[in-house]
Amino acid sequence: MKSSLLLGLASAYSKLNVTENGKPIDIWLAVHGNPTVGGSSDSTITMPHDNKAYLAKSNENGTFTPTMYYTPNMLGGNIQYDVDLSQSTCSCNSALYMVDMPAKNLNGDFVAGPEGDYYCDGNKVDGTWCGELDIMEANQHNFHSSLHKCNPPNSKGYISSCDRSGCSQSMYTIDPTAYGPGSSYKINS
Repeated sequence: MKSSLLLGLASAYSKLNVTENGKPIDIWLAVHGNPTVGGSSDSTITMPHDNKAYLAKSNENGTFTPTMYYTPNMLGGNIQYDVDLSQSTCSCNSALYMVDMPAKNLNGDFVAGPEGDYYCDGNKVDGTWCGELDIMEANQHNFHSSLHKCNPPNSKGYISSCDRSGCSQSMYTIDPTAYGPGSSYKINS
């Protein structure tokens, strides 16, 4: 079954209003650090610099477990979100991406990693590889997307390597006037 997701923050407790295939479901936002969350009438979250947030199937009370992560089937589906990049200037990267978590070692055991969140990606950032699709890596000046191809996993789910640079495209390389801050750009970031 394909998934169509519409995300919106519901409360300061990091519970999200998520609609999957036309039906509301409970999903939690698991965040490292101290985000600023809007009130019940404000559907915003402000993430501090150098932070990560994950979609979770349950509220784990601030702890991370390898089975908590929400994994929709996006094949043939879509995702809808709003983002404000007005504070993301040069040298900042506001990103939305999907990774095939949790991290696993050669024997198929879960690997908590240095931050205890079982993170893995197509660049082996926390020491473990996994598939990664960068939907958005952006700031006011550029919008970039990338797909990281990985070696097939072994029988235990361990991935030995991925293409770090990925197959990517940058808005600026397509058309330098397409995206940027100001009305002179086709998309005013």
